[in-house]
Amino acid sequence: MSFFGKLPRWALDPLIRSKASFHTLDLERYRVRVARRLEEYDAAFRLVSSAYIAQGYLPASFAGKPWITPFHPLAECVVLVAYDLNDELVGTMTMTLDSPVGMPILGYYPEVAALRGPNRKLVEFNSLAVVGRCKSSGVSQLMVMAAYHLALRRLGVTDCVLEVSPKAQPLYRALFNFTPLGSPRMRDDLEIEVVGMHGDMIGMQGFVRKHYTRAMSSGLLPIEHYVDCPPTCIELPPVKNMAELTRWRMSPGIFRRLFVQASDRFATLNDHIKGYLRQSHYGQAMLATTKTLEYPMPRISPISRALVDNSTASFVAL
Repeated sequence: MSFFGKLPRWALDPLIRSKASFHTLDLERYRVRVARRLEEYDAAFRLVSSAYIAQGYLPASFAGKPWITPFHPLAECVVLVAYDLNDELVGTMTMTLDSPVGMPILGYYPEVAALRGPNRKLVEFNSLAVVGRCKSSGVSQLMVMAAYHLALRRLGVTDCVLEVSPKAQPLYRALFNFTPLGSPRMRDDLEIEVVGMHGDMIGMQGFVRKHYTRAMSSGLLPIEHYVDCPPTCIELPPVKNMAELTRWRMSPGIFRRLFVQASDRFATLNDHIKGYLRQSHYGQAMLATTKTLEYPMPRISPISRALVDNSTASFVAL
């Protein structure tokens, strides 16, 4: 056990928060946006798989394959991507809103269902990964900031859940006041034990306001960027509700290319998810004959491939 692991919570949590250093974040170094193009989705999913391999969550035989969850084609799923000033992918994160087919975490923490209720709306943050050279540069904080603002202010989310490795549990507790949902569980799709965590969105807002009191380089407090106006480096779609968000979902062509031609995820979709997709014209198009259309796989430059191959899942919601 490391020295930090031996510290009591009252000493450890302030230490972790002090290293977050929101006030020193360079708001000109990265750009965070919602993935729209095939190249963005492909690079993001391959970054996640590389990060999971590096951390031992996936076997080395998975190298080169995109890590895609069965929930990624849903209208309720948003993939965020972060790029540096050279337009190289440096990070990604997915937010999955609760729907009739649920969220990934429900497969391991069914007790999350108890959070549902009148005037409650849930979101899960997952598939977060950052390239190694940007591990402690603040790109993770910017993606979480973007996801929080989109979920709370644009979509009316009340509760956030996530799964993390046990060693990351103190990090999320200290930074945003997440609390564990129960004992650690083994995931059958990843070679890892995970801890489910829950955060009340309004409670998190008060927590950030209390603990992060130094202005960022923009002159605004972190809470102001989380809630009121994201920094200009975060580019979010102009949506005000879930109906508008559906226009930003994965296109049928991208679905066919990634779920059928580049992976076996289509074959693993359960009947519940397929039925949900078929409820709309959009879903019918996605589930139509998928192998008949070819979508050339984008070429990833040697520089981009090197970044992906040296990625890390250090600040990771699985």
